[in-house]
Amino acid sequence: MTTTDEPARIRLTGRAGLLAAVPALLGFHPTESLVMLCITGRPSRIGPVLRVDLDESPGVAEHLAEQAGRWAEAVALVSYSERCPVVPPLLLHTLDRCLASGIGLLDAAWVHLGEVRPVLPRRDDPDIGVPVPGPEDPQREEMAAHTVLQGRAVLDDREALTRSVAGPSGSAAAEADMAAECAADVVLEEMAEDMDAVTPTAVALAQLARADVIGRNVPGLGTVAALAAHCTDPEARDAVLTMVVTDDDPWWIPTLLACVTRLTDRAAAPLCAILGVAAYTSGDGAMAQVATERALRGDPHNLLADLMSQAISACLAPTEVTQVVRSIGAGRVTDDQDVSPGADG
Repeated sequence: MTTTDEPARIRLTGRAGLLAAVPALLGFHPTESLVMLCITGRPSRIGPVLRVDLDESPGVAEHLAEQAGRWAEAVALVSYSERCPVVPPLLLHTLDRCLASGIGLLDAAWVHLGEVRPVLPRRDDPDIGVPVPGPEDPQREEMAAHTVLQGRAVLDDREALTRSVAGPSGSAAAEADMAAECAADVVLEEMAEDMDAVTPTAVALAQLARADVIGRNVPGLGTVAALAAHCTDPEARDAVLTMVVTDDDPWWIPTLLACVTRLTDRAAAPLCAILGVAAYTSGDGAMAQVATERALRGDPHNLLADLMSQAISACLAPTEVTQVVRSIGAGRVTDDQDVSPGADG
């Protein structure tokens, strides 16, 4: 789930405005996907945005309608497919479920081979294909500029988003593993000598990496490996997590991205987990998902990544996750407490 909680507002009009918003909100151009935009308020405002594969298993339409009932007064549904020359069944099923649940419909359209058609054409909206707004479209230009100002980018597809958080390969991977091994040994020595120094060192390393990124430099491999190794300690991890999530600083997510791409999966897992939470609380559900998936690939037992995966599945509001992080920072939540989403999530 992607949300739009940031205070900046951009006025979008018509179907062209919705189509301009989708890639910017997701962080990539969707393919073979159904996207549901939840609309709330007066004037209408885009809330959570959910994307699913068109070939998802049974029950997806019901799940989307359930989430729409939770978050939306009305929805806009847009499918994207190069393979399907007709309205995808999942779009029709989701539309039926939403209408049956009393949820309003702002728009429903399907995109095929670069052309968009309405699902329910009106007199002033004939059932003919018109091109999807191109890069020169004013609303798309405005969304693109807003995305850049947030330090984000719109990638070609979800696979490109996954690659954007991937680690090194070849000789760079071998070098990263050596640095991670050395950093782990150093942290063990630090813990043996002065456990209280581990957390402030982790915070200082994170700030050093951030300074590198702000200065348009790539954080040093030694710095990144040391930061990741220190964040294997729960207290140090929580201190860095709290700083990143509550600092309201747009440089933290680019910093974490620069760090995780320098390490292989296992070493990067603590930082990928932090990135997943930071992305989710900032409203970037797609980035949160791919970062959390990578964290669990590197360390299937990573507690933070596991909790974030549960939060994503339960579609918890980013504000709820932020509140949990604030509680962690205040010392009210520890690894021994249950912070997993319950029935109320």
